[in-house]
Amino acid sequence: MTVYDVSNVILGGSVRQGVLSSTWPLSCCRCFNCECEPTRRRYGGPFGDHRYCSACFGVIKRKDKATKSDRNRPETWLQLDLSKSMANSYSYWPGRFEIYRNRYIELADLRLAHLREIERKRQGRTPVDSADIDRVRGKIFEYIRPKIRKAILPSNDKLYLDQYSDSEHRRQFYILLTDLEECIQWKFPWWRAMDAVNEQRRSL
Repeated sequence: MTVYDVSNVILGGSVRQGVLSSTWPLSCCRCFNCECEPTRRRYGGPFGDHRYCSACFGVIKRKDKATKSDRNRPETWLQLDLSKSMANSYSYWPGRFEIYRNRYIELADLRLAHLREIERKRQGRTPVDSADIDRVRGKIFEYIRPKIRKAILPSNDKLYLDQYSDSEHRRQFYILLTDLEECIQWKFPWWRAMDAVNEQRRSL
């Protein structure tokens, strides 16, 4: 029997960041889209010759499937969150189907651009202003029960934000908030593509 005596073990850095980094291949040091580092998110996977974090990879796959979808191929409809009955209904004759698909692809592009913007601000390449902080706080508060929200929401928001008047303080606070925001499951807003079709119908 072998007995190992281990003592005075000191962990440097974050265990969570180490776990996230371990999911990335050594050949990839940043996400190809948002340029986040391996310590930020899990590895999503390769797409073509490029490699993405998990957040970007899911959107990239949706965009690719939408680009390849075809109204004449029913098996591709589900890739755009459409059922066969919806795609076959009068609302989706060829012209309107294209409106839906094009808007769907545009929504994917907007999401990818938003992920890039978040990382630029987190890394200090783009300054963080109070509007950025307020937007993320607002998103988080949408998912908090009203009583808890009232308890943690400062009575004077302006005074609260003034505490972060220094650019580096704002950036650090933004990093904290966006870490919390990422705990909220993001859902692809396919219903906005549906809204585009409905707007086109109303305009006729």
